Amino acid sequence: MLSFAILTCNLFAVQMDTGVVDPGLIASRGFQASRPITRKNIDNCEVVSAGFRRQAEFASIDLAATHFLGISGKQSFIQRVNRTMQLGTIADWPQGGWSGLPAGDESHSVYSRTSGSAHIYIFCGAYVVHAILNYSGTGSPGHITWSGNDKPGDRLAVEGFCRDILANAVGAGLRSASNVNVNGHVITGVKQDDHGNRYVPIPAWCSAHNIVLTENRPHGTGSFSHGGKQFVLAVAAEKIKAGSEWRSLDGFLVRNGGRWYGPLQGLEQAIGASDS
Repeated sequence: MLSFAILTCNLFAVQMDTGVVDPGLIASRGFQASRPITRKNIDNCEVVSAGFRRQAEFASIDLAATHFLGISGKQSFIQRVNRTMQLGTIADWPQGGWSGLPAGDESHSVYSRTSGSAHIYIFCGAYVVHAILNYSGTGSPGHITWSGNDKPGDRLAVEGFCRDILANAVGAGLRSASNVNVNGHVITGVKQDDHGNRYVPIPAWCSAHNIVLTENRPHGTGSFSHGGKQFVLAVAAEKIKAGSEWRSLDGFLVRNGGRWYGPLQGLEQAIGASDS
């Protein structure tokens, strides 16, 4: 398998070209590439980063994907961030992303009107994806007039992009598996992880259960109704929302080859069906 750094670098590149990561996500918010993709090793971490800018409000996005090389890599990463941030430590920030939906093993986000910046970190195993959304302004500290103060939708779009990068990185480890029968329908394109757990394309799984899936691709979310309940899914999440209850999937909702996958057993249990 390609190293995480090379893989993630390719994901950034593809985002500007054709398809693994939604090529229209950044462009839909009016952003264009402003800083080339870079790769470096820092304190037992492989780091890939890229920058984007929108001239309309002098807004910018800095994206970084990091692979921890062992436990010490994650520890050094957190220590480095806590030293350099002026918004407190990561642990002090609110948990979760701006959407309020779960992401990765752990996620934190913060927005500062005094600095005009928003940060989000999504951790998953040996990976973390970090994004900074900045707005430029004029005036002295505490009395700044922002050119584009928190343009509606920017933070959700940035969170969605982070989810996609992480979901692709985690999903890249899946390998091909045999077809499965779900509710009397044969599903192809099945994958499995290193433990033999099967992952199915979510649209095909929904079709097998006569479920109509509504997907918000830019935000990395989806929803459907089944058995009198409304369900909500989010890529890079390990849970699915059923009504007001969050149910564990025992595996992450990932992307592989541009397709959205979920753990078959977890999905079946979440809607009260049996794994066949």
